[in-house]
Amino acid sequence: IWKQHHRLIVSTDALRPLKSRKGWSKEKVEEYNKYRINSAIEADFDLLIIDECHKVGGASHTVSRFIMAETLCNAIPNVLLLSATPHRGKSDHFRRILKLLDADAFAGQGAPQPSELEPFVIRTEKRQAIDYDGNPLFNKRRTEKLLVFCDEQKHKKQKALYEAVTDYIKTGFNKAVTTKNVSYGFVMVLFQRMVSSSVRAVYETMKGRLQRLREEENNHDEDTFIENNVDTGFDYKTEFDYDANAFDETENRKAADTPETVILENLIRMAEDCIGTETDAKTESLLEQFDRLKRKEDDFDLKFLVFTEFIATQKMLKQVLEERGYRCEVINGKMNFDLRVNALKRFREQSQILISTDAAGESLNMQFAHIVFNYDLPWNPMVIEQRIGRVDRIGQKHEVMAYNLLLDNSIDERVYEVIEEKLDTILEQSGIDKTSDVLDSTLDNKKINHLFITSLLDPARFEEAGEEWLEEIRNKLTAYQSTESLLPSLKDEEITTDKSDDLKHSPLPHWLENLTLSYLQTKDGGVKPSLFGYHLRFPGQEWSDYTFDAKIALETPGTVHLTLQHPHISKMLAEAVIYHPDQPIPVLETAETPGVRGYWTLWHLSLKNAYESLSSVIPLFMADNNEIFMTLAEDIWSKLMDSSSSLFEIKGKISPPDTGNIFEEIREKSEICLES
Repeated sequence: IWKQHHRLIVSTDALRPLKSRKGWSKEKVEEYNKYRINSAIEADFDLLIIDECHKVGGASHTVSRFIMAETLCNAIPNVLLLSATPHRGKSDHFRRILKLLDADAFAGQGAPQPSELEPFVIRTEKRQAIDYDGNPLFNKRRTEKLLVFCDEQKHKKQKALYEAVTDYIKTGFNKAVTTKNVSYGFVMVLFQRMVSSSVRAVYETMKGRLQRLREEENNHDEDTFIENNVDTGFDYKTEFDYDANAFDETENRKAADTPETVILENLIRMAEDCIGTETDAKTESLLEQFDRLKRKEDDFDLKFLVFTEFIATQKMLKQVLEERGYRCEVINGKMNFDLRVNALKRFREQSQILISTDAAGESLNMQFAHIVFNYDLPWNPMVIEQRIGRVDRIGQKHEVMAYNLLLDNSIDERVYEVIEEKLDTILEQSGIDKTSDVLDSTLDNKKINHLFITSLLDPARFEEAGEEWLEEIRNKLTAYQSTESLLPSLKDEEITTDKSDDLKHSPLPHWLENLTLSYLQTKDGGVKPSLFGYHLRFPGQEWSDYTFDAKIALETPGTVHLTLQHPHISKMLAEAVIYHPDQPIPVLETAETPGVRGYWTLWHLSLKNAYESLSSVIPLFMADNNEIFMTLAEDIWSKLMDSSSSLFEIKGKISPPDTGNIFEEIREKSEICLES
């Protein structure tokens, strides 16, 4: 596999040496490790890129990941290491990573000096990025908390349900701690998240749980229940990270004598009454915000992206919003990728609202909208940032606005004050961008989860727990700043557009377009122009929408961007093999060069040593009298690449075996010319 491809993407552990394998001797393990790493080295790659390179530093130079990285870096001439947090407060770890670039330059001890780092390290910030014209590539973003107040009379039943569900959860969670039942503890926390999301979500989930309890008695599967009711895109149970020892200070009461089925029946009746007689407080607030923002921006077709963790809440919102005349789309993890793309396409072209779960939002660009509502909030603040990042992307033309909905006096509201508002203050004081990867590597999910559980079970101690967590984050960020200040950074004035025209006006997309269209016309493919590019059918494939324009691809969901890296293009180029004497030679005629007969060829020249490689593509035209015309060759090449050109007429072909003698004569004389 290593020699079959020019570019390979592999996991960090793909080449990590094995320490042992069941049934294998030590000698066989060593032989296997040597064979695997040597296969990669002998493929003669020009460039090695290690993303998240801080993960290969290890605790010492004997760690298998570091051994793998060191072996590859010593064998491959060019190395690029990428990391948001290369220095993690440990100078020896940092030096090990730097030695992958140059073992001699970083052979010393302790923290390296800025002068040592300057030739090897550069730090850039996302917000420094500019477009071809020098404008910021990313606009500003603003986040706002929206507290939802439950009216004492209007939402009386909803408040009572929230309190009753919370009591049920406290009892159930304490039972989980006592019995060390991880899954049951998670189910209880899941109910708490749902009652904060919507009455409909907790109602449908309680009905499902009651049915499972009745049908399967004590054999119900908590893991399946969790899987059916959450749609986050990650292992939510792992995110929960249950730790029975974390709550020793809480009162571990025994489960109530009342059977869980009886409690659930009562809660379900309360929820049914609430749904039948009251409007969900958060839904009311959401509708009010929609109206306010449409008036503010003077756009009654303004688009809104709404995120929720739960499909039950998603269904409820879609029903309520459509009853009020909104055109809505939904995407969730139960839909395949094509269905998600089609829904996103409808949202872009005609619908006003997209309601998405976290699982569905991954890998989809939504920068044609700029207003995000987090209808319910995930525990990890970085997940909130990832949601907002769906619209805060290249191509966004507006300031991104994100609104976080929270029930007043809820458990979520107390925790939000700590992990969002107070954390934001610390980040602002530290001058750290919240959208950077620094925060992601600083936060510990387990400790965030502990805050939520403390808020639920022991609210009197929550303030103290919150301050302890914030102090730990503050210390981590201080350590980060003291070490990151060592790293050379690009100054804003150093980021210019001097060379942007070379990329902006590159003819490559135009050439690739002409090549692809010509290929499809000769290979029994299909070509139809479309509004955003082409409707194409590659051999053996279905019709699909394609474009060669990066901007159109970015702004048009469902339209595939064709580049040199696309599998269809790679396959097409693979068919353009080096000419062989047994192949026929096409005969072309043009009126632009009357009386000139000869052979046009295209040559690829490459030069390579241990440090660099050079290559060039050169056209040649050899006339029948053996004279070489370089300018004519360039002119023919440019006209062949122009699909609009009709200067050439195919007159026939020269077939084997005549092609063999012609080929040898052309190659001999052309190589003499090229060597000179």
